[in-house]
Amino acid sequence: MSVTIRRAQQSDLDQLVTLWYELAELHAALLPEFALVPTQEQSVRAHLAELLRDDRERVFVAEENGALIGYINGAARENPPVFVEHYIGYIEDAIVTARSRRRGIGEQLVDAMNAWFRERGVRIIHLTAATGNPVSQAFWRKMGYAEYMTRMRNELK
Repeated sequence: MSVTIRRAQQSDLDQLVTLWYELAELHAALLPEFALVPTQEQSVRAHLAELLRDDRERVFVAEENGALIGYINGAARENPPVFVEHYIGYIEDAIVTARSRRRGIGEQLVDAMNAWFRERGVRIIHLTAATGNPVSQAFWRKMGYAEYMTRMRNELK
């Protein structure tokens, strides 16, 4: 079976929503603040549709036999002019469905995103990986990412 990596289109929206929910449920199991509000599919759909329209954002999908089995989205954002790096890339979301993992699809999605970042003049890319998700952390380290800052949280009582 051949996997195609391509830019996402508005016609992919239904399948992107399904993938987004798989990713959201994975995060919700790790941290309570990622728990989803029921019946928000229209908001999710509108958010994803906007990502597909925004020129500063890019969504790539992995497609196999007409079905989307993964996606990655990122943004190229202008840095304040006081910094040497004019643009910073941000990988916002990335997922490969559970049944399709460990086949190199995630790496292909990252490669596509990196190529787009390079076209935009981005040299530095940021992302967050949940500390409770060692599989995700290992993947991103394999892709060349390293911790450079610690993001902390506090839950007020």
